[in-house]
Amino acid sequence: MRGTYTQAPKPQRRGRPATLQDKNGRPMPVRADRDRLMKLFFQCVRRPDFDDVLQFSGDERFYRLHDALHDDAYRNTSPGTLCRRFGISLKDLVDVWVEYNRLMGLMCAATQLQQIMEDVAHNALSRDVVCPRCDGLKNVRDGEADSKVCPVCEGKGEVRVPGDPHAIQLVFEALGLIGRKEPSIRIEQNVRVESLEEMLKIAQKPQTGHNL
Repeated sequence: MRGTYTQAPKPQRRGRPATLQDKNGRPMPVRADRDRLMKLFFQCVRRPDFDDVLQFSGDERFYRLHDALHDDAYRNTSPGTLCRRFGISLKDLVDVWVEYNRLMGLMCAATQLQQIMEDVAHNALSRDVVCPRCDGLKNVRDGEADSKVCPVCEGKGEVRVPGDPHAIQLVFEALGLIGRKEPSIRIEQNVRVESLEEMLKIAQKPQTGHNL
């Protein structure tokens, strides 16, 4: 007797989860605690530094976020949910974090500026190097057996070479001995470029500040 079999129903294809858009147009899941990019951000930032960023931001929204992150009443609430509650987008977080690290980088660069300028000035100096013709031996072979004084270094084994031309230019510009090269396209300081498209439009317009 043959048994009867029923065909298993085919699994239904899951549709895409419903999404929303934040104020910057970024798609995000309906549930804030499932926002992967928001989770990734809070995993990547250095929390002690990020606390300072929130406290010195001058933005009331970031003050509220800082307090909530340290309030036991919100210990079971995800940071993404708090950000959505306080009207903070992922772009807001990234912008304030980038600005903080930019300022920190400028301070670090300024601290090392003296040594950097000394290195540039040193690279601009002419220096003695081993003669590339005789490798410092002062003599070169003339034929198979005879040798003669190296015609390049004149028997000194060293030759004088100029400093790095780019370093020389930087030193002269810093001292005001020569003018700095101006960009081919001038953008007035009071013009704020909001996007790449706007920058391209400005670049395509006829410019009166070209150096001919």
